[in-house]
Amino acid sequence: MSKLTIYGASDDLIEVEGVFREEFNAYEKWEGRVIAPNGDALTVFAEFGARGAYKADWTIGIQNTGTWPNWPIRFEDRPDREGDPALVLDVPDGTIVEEVAS
Repeated sequence: MSKLTIYGASDDLIEVEGVFREEFNAYEKWEGRVIAPNGDALTVFAEFGARGAYKADWTIGIQNTGTWPNWPIRFEDRPDREGDPALVLDVPDGTIVEEVAS
């Protein structure tokens, strides 16, 4: 298992850090899929400025894809920005992150 951290940065980037590093452009809303080698997956949503009553710049969440993974999933503060969320997953080696076309 490898640690994978996903969070919003600036006002237009999604950062993926861990066993690999990836960056996606995200203009307000972003959707991606985390996919394990065995096909287990989940969808990650992130949106800048949707905070409402919350004090974070980014909102991040997950959705079941029908192949719900059995990975530890937790939320922490994003690196270098206390109060902004980061999704932290312990994923199998070979897991990838794909951007979902909108």
